[in-house]
Amino acid sequence: MQRLAIAAIVMSAAALAAPALAAGSSSFFTQIGTGNIGDVDQSAATQGQVGTPSNPFLQQNGSGRGGNQITIIQGGTREFVGGVTTGLAPTVPAVGQSGTANQATVRQAGTDDSVTLSQVGDHNGHFPGAVHTIEQGADANANSIVLTQLGVENDFSLFQNGGARNSASVLQSGRRNRAQSHQHGERLAANMTQLNAFNVTSSYQAGAAHRLSVAQDNGPAGLGNNVSNAQSGFENSASVLSQKTTGGGTNQVFNLQTGSNNIVTVTAQTNDATGTNEISSKQSIASNIAAAMQTGALLHIDNRQDGFGGLAIFNQSGTGSRARLVQSAGSGPGNIAEVQQFGHENTFEAAQAAHGNSLKSHQSGSFLTAAFVQSGPSNRIEASQAGFRHAAFVTQGSGGNVAGFTQTGESHLLTIRQ
Repeated sequence: MQRLAIAAIVMSAAALAAPALAAGSSSFFTQIGTGNIGDVDQSAATQGQVGTPSNPFLQQNGSGRGGNQITIIQGGTREFVGGVTTGLAPTVPAVGQSGTANQATVRQAGTDDSVTLSQVGDHNGHFPGAVHTIEQGADANANSIVLTQLGVENDFSLFQNGGARNSASVLQSGRRNRAQSHQHGERLAANMTQLNAFNVTSSYQAGAAHRLSVAQDNGPAGLGNNVSNAQSGFENSASVLSQKTTGGGTNQVFNLQTGSNNIVTVTAQTNDATGTNEISSKQSIASNIAAAMQTGALLHIDNRQDGFGGLAIFNQSGTGSRARLVQSAGSGPGNIAEVQQFGHENTFEAAQAAHGNSLKSHQSGSFLTAAFVQSGPSNRIEASQAGFRHAAFVTQGSGGNVAGFTQTGESHLLTIRQ
């Protein structure tokens, strides 16, 4: 295999192989062909650059085999890696790597560092033994990562291991792509956009005041996407802006938040009545919020809030939907749940433990079922069902509870046990 097919290498300040670089050193280069290796070490530099906004580093093989590798190591502050000339766009005119089965590793240590990398092609990082990561070290502050991958079966892992105000932004366009993000520190942000089907976003954030934002749209004839989020700490938020599928398949959101004052929202999870949408969420400690809106068929929500002062708001519109909710108030103020279901053959099950809980529910359609259990005193239920052939079951333990239920239409069943 041709290991170094170099069309042009242009460097200022130092050669690539130099053992140490002075402050403000910069390198940019072009490699064309297959099996190329680029190795840049600026670990001794301050304000080092690999590529510039006007002269990015390039490893290009068009639609060929590719198999190129780039390794970049930087140490210090205000480091920059530039593998594109423009921002996130489907038509990037110059890319960091193109072709197939390319591999990139970037490591930065310091503050105010940034990486901008674009890959066009298939199977980048998606093969046995691949090291395909961007890592910013434990002393990282105000660092940023911008990654674009256009093609199929690409993957990438992003690590921001400490500090505050770090951000990661990913755009993947194609099928079976995977993006993994691990962040530690405070006030961190991750923004993920995946277009097409069978894509996976996996995010972990530890600390406080973090933000995750995900949008997945598989376009026509797609087969579902997956979001997995884990956040530990307090005042964190996770937002799935959209998950859309047509032509079958399953969209999934898995959320785990440990701490207090956390928020998870699923704004628009939709299908065309031929697929399945699933949301599974667990929040602990206190004062957490969960909200979701689903449309289509076979809509599933499983939500658990352990602690007090929680709020759950769900809206499902479709057929064969199910919402399951568990809230435990603990020793503090009660939890609040508000759920609406529209359609046919839908089910809502809720269990609220301890005292001072509030549950509001409305179902409209046909063949609907509601089952509510509140254990403890001073709980309240306000519920209604409208349409044809509904069933509702209410159980309240202890004393001082209130259950108000309205059924309109015909052939309904209601049982209340206090």
